[in-house]
Parts: sequence; structure tokens; C-alpha cells
Amino acid sequence: MACLMPPRYEWLLDRLHRELQLSRQDVDVMEEVRQKIFSILPARRQVSSKQPSQALTILNTIKWDVKAFLAEHDYQQPETSAITNAVTLTGSNVDVQALSCLNYIKQT
Repeated sequence: MACLMPPRYEWLLDRLHRELQLSRQDVDVMEEVRQKIFSILPARRQVSSKQPSQALTILNTIKWDVKAFLAEHDYQQPETSAITNAVTLTGSNVDVQALSCLNYIKQT
């Protein structure tokens, strides 16, 4: 008996597998992070109506010198305002989202 996957889940799996097969000429930081994340994810599994989905928690710790970042980008605001208003870019080479840090944190 075949188990049908919800369209959104099937879309997500297809996107993940497509991303795994895409390659760039130069390895960059984003690519390194991507590779590390995919290396710890479980292999593709069948969806079952008898077993619940497996929840995953990933913790990514980075070294970031906030003061150097603010100095390098020459923000003319107090530190808290500068970080709150800094623009974050998330997504891939196909889909990109730009939000302020504050709105990005609110969204997640």
C-alpha cells in the first residue's frame, strides 16, 4: 500500500534533494554550513501514517565579533539599534528573503 505525502512535505523533500545535487564552483562559508547540516540529517525516510514524524533540533554556534561587524559596516546608531535594523539575507540562489534582524527573529 503506497502512502501519499502531503504536497508541502513532498515539495520540501524535492527541494532538499535538488539542493544536495546543485554545486558551486567555489566552496564558500554558506556551502560549508550547508554541507555540515546535511551531513547530520537522517537519510530520506518513508512517510508513515503509523509512526509520527521525527522532530530534529539543530544548534549552530558561530563565532561573531559584533563590535567588529558594526565598525566594519560603519553604523551610525547605538549598537542595539544597529543590530536590530541590520538586514539579514536568507534563502538560496533561487529564493531570497531580506528582513531586518528584528523582523527575522520575530518570524522565527
